[in-house]
Parts: sequence; C-alpha cells; structure tokens
Amino acid sequence: MSRPATRRDFLRGAGFAGAAGLLGRHAWASEERVYSNARILFGTMPGAGATEVLGGLRVRDGLLVEVGAGVTGGVDLGGAVVWPGSWDSGTTAGIAEIGLEASTRDDSETSDPMQPQVRVVDAFNPQSALFPVLRGRGVMGALVMPGGGVVSGQAAWMRTHGDEVGACTLLAPAGLVIQLGRAGVSDTGPSSRMGVVARLRDALDANPPPKEPERVVGKPPKWAPPVDPAKKPPTQAERVWHDLLLRKLRVVFVAERASDIAVALQLMDEYTLDGVILGASEGWMVAGELAERRVPVIVGPVTTQPDSFEHLGARYDNAALLHKAGVPISLRIGDSHRAFDLTTEAGIAVAHGLPWDVAIASISGNSPGFFGLPNGRLTVGGEATFVVSDGDPLEPRSSVKRVIVQGVELALTSRQTELYDRFKVLR
Repeated sequence: MSRPATRRDFLRGAGFAGAAGLLGRHAWASEERVYSNARILFGTMPGAGATEVLGGLRVRDGLLVEVGAGVTGGVDLGGAVVWPGSWDSGTTAGIAEIGLEASTRDDSETSDPMQPQVRVVDAFNPQSALFPVLRGRGVMGALVMPGGGVVSGQAAWMRTHGDEVGACTLLAPAGLVIQLGRAGVSDTGPSSRMGVVARLRDALDANPPPKEPERVVGKPPKWAPPVDPAKKPPTQAERVWHDLLLRKLRVVFVAERASDIAVALQLMDEYTLDGVILGASEGWMVAGELAERRVPVIVGPVTTQPDSFEHLGARYDNAALLHKAGVPISLRIGDSHRAFDLTTEAGIAVAHGLPWDVAIASISGNSPGFFGLPNGRLTVGGEATFVVSDGDPLEPRSSVKRVIVQGVELALTSRQTELYDRFKVLR
C-alpha cells in the first residue's frame, strides 16, 4: 500500500544520503514530476516487503516522495516497467577504455604484488565514452575494482553518470581487493597459492592496529603511552591494513575455486575480517559454510564455463543453489564493455532455478546493499534514480526508454547512437 512521504521520511532519506556523502554534486530537478501507469519493481529481496506494485512515482527534489497505486497523472508510461537499473560489481569501467591500448588502461598497478594504498578514484575518468552506452542500456552504477597482484588496491562504488569524480562517487573506498588462487600469482610476486596466502598472512601480522586508550562512559580515558615524536606516522598502506583489521574497511576476496573460497573464510575467521566473496564459480560446493557465516557472495558471470582449473566445477545453477542454501547473493558480469548484459545473465540464472524476483534484486539492490549503500532500490524518501523499460528487464528483447538519475531525465545518446545517426543514410 502506498502512502505519501512525511517530512520525517523526507529528512531521513535526504539526511542519510547527505551524511554518507552518497549523492555527489549532481544538480537535482527542483520541480515535482509524476510518472504513472507502470509496473514498479522495487529491487528488494522477497521477505523485505513488497517486491513490486502497479502504479506510479512522485519525484520531488531528486527524491521519491510517493510510490504506489495512488499516484496518477503526469507522464503516462503505458504499462512500462520501472526498476532501479542494474548495478554490476567487479568492473573496470572508468579506469580502462580500450583493451589493446595501454595508454587507456589504469586498471592494474603491477610494480608490486601488494598495493593496498592504490585507489580506483585516483584513476577514474567520468568522461569515459563507455558510460553513455551503459546508461542507455540501464546500467546505473558499478563496483569498480583494480586487478593484478595479491592485493590489487581499493575498489569504489561509482555512478555511470556525473561530470566529475566526486559526482560519480558513491562510496570510496568500498573495499580492499585481494586476489586468491592463481589470480594472485604474478612474475613479480608469489608463484603459487601457498605463496599468495603466506604474503597475506605476513602483511596482516605485520600491521596490527595501534591500541587506543580504554574509554569508560563518563570518565576520562585511561593513561596511554606518550607519542614518540621520533616515530614515523603510519604510511598509507599501513592505514589500510589497520582499517581492515578494525573492520572499518571491507575486504573483497576474488576467489573462484571451492578451496580458495574456503581459504578466504579461514582468513576471515582468523583475523575477524569483514569480507565479501566475488566470483565464486564453485561456490555451490561450499554453500553450507557460506550460509552459516552469512558471507555475501557476488556470483558470476553466471555463464562461466568449466574451461580452466580455476573453475572446473562451474555450473549455470550456481546462483540458484547458493540462494537455496541461504547465502546472500548478487550477480555480476564483470566485463565493463558488456555490463548491460547483466540482465541477460540474470535471465539465464532464472532459467536454471533462481526465482525471478530474487534475480531482479540480485542485479539491482543486493550488491550495493552488501556495502551499506541504499542505491539500487526504489523506496519512499530514497533517491529518484530509476530506469523505464518497455518490458521485463530480464528479457533480451526489452529496451530502455527512459533513464532518470536523482530526478533528472537523461538523454539516451552515446557514441554508438551518434555513429548510427551519422551513417544510417548510407544503408
């Protein structure tokens, strides 16, 4: 049942987003807009309330102030589907442009296999020609990750729209990327799985966080040793390890093989790390352990083939089996130039047993939610960012008709559409 937003709802939504620095510097549309006669998918998991409703949306100051059957008038969408768009994880969008042109690639720092201080936002290009293409196909954001080495660097959640890095940034850092299995092996680093894990343990053991003075409510802190002026302040890398061990920063373990996932779980237990598993093509083999710990898993690509020793156990019903076991999941495709195919991958997961409404949530609200972000969901008081499609988003024949970001409707033009318009007369 819909209801108009109260002042408290409005301030809660705006206050949370503003305090967390999630909205960047995007200019909101100040006027009220109404979109009606639509099938609205909220992007939430079953059990968290209604997953969809027939009706409309009322947008004001970049926020959704009312959603439901009671919203009428305004722009008649003619029964189209409104949903939060897709949110991919583990892409290089914005830090890699052309695969065969080294000058356009900043997705991997290979000077050292241990690079916790490397940050995606320092290389992110908001003017990438890829972003208009992705937006036009309904991709609203992505977890952008560096690659290579054992510790690749700090990932960030980024929008696919914004005129500067700050406007695109939703959360930075979002997590420290650690490569397990053969992905962590390199010419300049470890040459085996044993070496990869040994380097990780050495780094974690060598960087214990500094002890803070004990504090009791209502009393001054207990005495702490004076700061030695001759002691150097921690380096950027040391600060990252400290945040990781204090659970102020999440770790993203890239792991495909079941044994590598088990190592990730062991490290998380041993060092009390707050972790997410990404890839997990053999995740179904350890679904019980993942479910017991409630460790989120970003699965995919769904269509990963058993074509290497890293994922001999890959199967198309992997996501369905993990979900059935009770593992919190989202889906990914991981290829920045094919991020819009995430909907197709989700459709394949549905064909192999994943419930349809779970698949919608798994490509929209789930992955940002694993990192504490409210994006990827349509909620009263939340951000008015959504996509209008002419059919089921998981059907390959459905197309995007409108894209609204923070209440502002964007043009669906890109280099691809411009080239088509330029040369179509030659057909």
